[in-house]
Amino acid sequence: MNKRMDDSILLNHILEHSFDEIFIADATGMVLYASQSTETVFGIPCEQIVNHNIFELEQQGLFSPSVIASVLRTNKEVTLIQETNHNRKLIISGYPIYDQSGIIIGATSFSRDITEFESLRKENEQVARALLKFQEENEKLRKQATQQFLISNGKMEKVFEVVSKVADINITVLLEGESGV
Repeated sequence: MNKRMDDSILLNHILEHSFDEIFIADATGMVLYASQSTETVFGIPCEQIVNHNIFELEQQGLFSPSVIASVLRTNKEVTLIQETNHNRKLIISGYPIYDQSGIIIGATSFSRDITEFESLRKENEQVARALLKFQEENEKLRKQATQQFLISNGKMEKVFEVVSKVADINITVLLEGESGV
C-alpha cells in the first residue's frame, strides 16, 4: 500500500469509530460525508443525506436549524442544542473549513447525543426536590414533637433544640440537672 492509501484508511477508521456523529459539506452545502451514527441519531439513512444539499435538507425540516448551514452562512463556528425529529437531544458544533488562501471551502459538524444526560439531570433534580421536601417534613415533625412538652424556660428550650438535633444520631446523651427537673 502506498502512503496515501494508509492515510485514507486511517481517516475513514477515525471517522467511523468516533463517538460523535460527523458531517462534512462543501462550500455550496453539498454533504460529502455523514457518519453511520446519523441513522441512530437522526433516524435518517446516510444515503438520504450524502450528496444532498444541506440547505434543502434544512428546508425539509430534517435539520432544524442546520449547524453546517449556519456555519456556511456566517463563516463562523457555531454551537447549539438541537432536538431531532427522532426525539434525541444533541449538542452540535460546526466549524468552517478554509483553504490555504483563507477562502471557505466547506464545513464540518460534530454532534453529541445528550438525551441520556438530560434524562439523568431531570431525574437528579427530582430526587433533590424530594430530599428537600423530606428534610422540611422531618424538621416540621421534629418541631411538633418538641411542642408537646410544656417548656417555660429559655434554657430548657435550648436543651430541647440540641436534643432534637442529635435525636437521629446513634449516640448517648447525658442530661444533668437538679432532681425533679
